[in-house]
Amino acid sequence: MPISVDSIASTEATVGSEAAMIALGLAVILTLITAAIFRKGVAARHPEARELVSRPLFPSVVGIALQNALMLFGATVVAAVLWQRTVGTVMVVPAIAAGLVALFAGLVTVVVDLRTRRALLRPAETARV
Repeated sequence: MPISVDSIASTEATVGSEAAMIALGLAVILTLITAAIFRKGVAARHPEARELVSRPLFPSVVGIALQNALMLFGATVVAAVLWQRTVGTVMVVPAIAAGLVALFAGLVTVVVDLRTRRALLRPAETARV
């Protein structure tokens, strides 16, 4: 399985294409889960901060989820294009491809968690991620 290919119209599955789709889906799902868990935790431990994190799901939390998803999707596509430009097509066995995608999914999880918590702790007017 190639890490990336030198054709925009390629229908071949690559590590980069799989990572981009995982980034998109994981970012939305993990943002919603992180927001729900984090809001409950902050409200229970710090009642004075309850107003800060108790925002409606739509548009606040959904907006954060879309920001995370688009940022991570774009970063993944840019990384794949830069990889192809500098290194070229590199073939790896499926086990290594799965490992690379799993490492990327872990990185996405950390980034989403940090960005979501940071956005929820800001006042609603300035809740940009």
